[in-house]
Amino acid sequence: MTKVKSYTKKINGKTINVKSYSRKEPILSAKEYLNARKISAPFKDESAELSVQFSINVPTTKDEDKPLTQKEIERRVNQTELFLTRNFGGKTSTKSSGGYMLNGKVIQEPIIQVQSSMSKTKYRQLKVKLEKFIKDKQKEWSQHTIGYSFEDEFYLFPKKNAKEFMKKSEMDNY
Repeated sequence: MTKVKSYTKKINGKTINVKSYSRKEPILSAKEYLNARKISAPFKDESAELSVQFSINVPTTKDEDKPLTQKEIERRVNQTELFLTRNFGGKTSTKSSGGYMLNGKVIQEPIIQVQSSMSKTKYRQLKVKLEKFIKDKQKEWSQHTIGYSFEDEFYLFPKKNAKEFMKKSEMDNY
């Protein structure tokens, strides 16, 4: 299992906390880097900040490597888009490609990532509802795990299944 180590690092005379995943140089998140450089978003004082970013990777396969029909993919994406829009006020969907090792072979699949941005207050109010959505979809879609991103971190839910997946997919040091 990869250990996360915390360090302090001085950038432009400012000391910040950073994380390292057993690398020589600690990794800075985007927010830590910008904060250390003392730069800000354009029109920051004239803009509303939706400081919490969250996205769900909508699976396009079932039983690990069997493709879904286009109709089923659209149904899953629509469910996710509707949930995020109704609860957090909007969404952005992006099509991309993903891949992983499974039993010695590379599994490639299209990925649809549905992302939403929200205020900290809105996130705190709806966190339990978001967790329920992820848990329900993992079961409804018959997925071993559901991938999602929160801020600068990627997660697989549930953890127990993720650990099994990591072993099967030959990912080291989980």
